[in-house]
Amino acid sequence: LGWTVAAVASVNELLAPEVELTIHAQYTERDATVEATKNIKLVIGCTIPEFTKRNIEDAIELKKYILEDLKEALVKENAAKGVTKGEGEKNI
Repeated sequence: LGWTVAAVASVNELLAPEVELTIHAQYTERDATVEATKNIKLVIGCTIPEFTKRNIEDAIELKKYILEDLKEALVKENAAKGVTKGEGEKNI
C-alpha cells in the first residue's frame, strides 16, 4: 500500500542553532511488525542574532531569579544562626 505519514517535530526551545535527532517508529498489526528509523535535523526558526539575543536575555532573567533566591536563602541562614546564638526572636 505504501503509506506515508507526515509529521512535524518541534521542541519548546533549542539551545543550539540545530540539533540532529533519530526518530524510530514501529507499527504492529496482527503478527506483522514494521519498523523504520530516520535521522532528522531540527533548526531554529529565527536568525542567529535573534537566537543569541533571546538566549542572553533569558539567561539574564534566570540569573535575576537565582540571585533573589540566594538573597532569601542568606536571610534565612543568618536568621537561623542568630537564633542559635540567642540573638533571634524569642517567639520563634
